[in-house]
Amino acid sequence: AGVPLVPGYHGDDQAPQVLKQHADAMGYPVLLKAAAGGGGKGMRQVHSSDEFFAALDAAKREAMS
Repeated sequence: AGVPLVPGYHGDDQAPQVLKQHADAMGYPVLLKAAAGGGGKGMRQVHSSDEFFAALDAAKREAMS
C-alpha cells in the first residue's frame, strides 16, 4: 500500500536477549511496548543498549499493574 513503516520486531520469540539483539540491529533509540499495556502503559524509550534490560523490566512491571 506504500505506507511507510517504522522498523520493529513482532516475532514469536520474546526472550529478553532476542529482543535486545533486534534492538541492537535496528539501532537506538527504540520504543518498547508491552503487549499487556493499554493507554500508554508499558511503553519505554530506550536510548542505548546499556539501558535495554532495565527498560524492558520496567515496561513489563508497569503493564502488569
